[in-house]
Amino acid sequence: MNAKTHISSLSILIMICLLAGCVEPDRAKRQYVVGIASPTPYLNNVVEGFKDAMGGFEREDGVEIIYIYNGPIAEEDKMRAVIQDMVDRRVDMVLTLGLPPTLIAKELTARDQIPVVFAPVYNPVGSGVVSEVGIHKCNMTGIQIGSSSPKALQLLLEIKPSTKRILIPYDLKASASKQNVIDLRVVAGDLGVELVLVEVSSRKELAAAFEGMGPDIDAIWLLNSFFLVNNIDLYSKASLMRKIPVASGTSQVEEGVLVSYGQNLFNTGRSAARLARRILLGTKPRDLPIETAEYFLGINLKVAGQIGLDIPDYILQQADLVVK
Repeated sequence: MNAKTHISSLSILIMICLLAGCVEPDRAKRQYVVGIASPTPYLNNVVEGFKDAMGGFEREDGVEIIYIYNGPIAEEDKMRAVIQDMVDRRVDMVLTLGLPPTLIAKELTARDQIPVVFAPVYNPVGSGVVSEVGIHKCNMTGIQIGSSSPKALQLLLEIKPSTKRILIPYDLKASASKQNVIDLRVVAGDLGVELVLVEVSSRKELAAAFEGMGPDIDAIWLLNSFFLVNNIDLYSKASLMRKIPVASGTSQVEEGVLVSYGQNLFNTGRSAARLARRILLGTKPRDLPIETAEYFLGINLKVAGQIGLDIPDYILQQADLVVK
């Protein structure tokens, strides 16, 4: 090798080293910690939908999401302790499912302004979560539900026009149940329907309400309540024994409800993830208006056959889910 070739090779080597020094090594993925608070297994599909969508965001944004979640917690004192632990650990965001953990998170995260996304909450303004659904002055945003029950009631009457009296087991402890009844009362009078409310606070009382139904009850209504939904087997049993339909503004058509018009829990979780992504990337919750869950019509043809009801074709054509 002559001197000229040696110098040229050395220059190339030096240039490569200089360029290598200018290239920044691969950065480790940025990690975000999200705490999840849920009071009931009924909302597990919300968690699944949320994680499914967040997985897509992780790939697109090149980040990693670490979850703090050990399953549903029904007891209020334990839920408070879990959310307080999230606050103490300075999580990047808290996802709350339903009203009870949302109200606890509102209280515990206010001082440090830790972002909170709720999904779902029935009427968050009426429930005291936020003051308005638009741009609001707090560290919370999320997905609301509500007002789907009047539509479900109208559909029930189209399926069974002879319906005059509807039994509604009523859970006094559930704020969503109270709002739900208010919504139903708005349209029940105009539709010529009487709502027969029975207060229940235990599975035993719920069973007794069904056993004590008079012969003039034409249908049963399932309110938005974790306690009531968790005992949906009693509704199904009463429906089949009396050959009367169960209707609801909840998404329980696969569990024995004849007609439902309400949210899809998995999709609600995905909608919450969309808000969460924006928050983790820097948007303040107060700048994200409350969104309303998309509603879906479900019909259970199997139940219809068991209780002797025909579902009009035009309703079946509108249905997003038909259980056969």
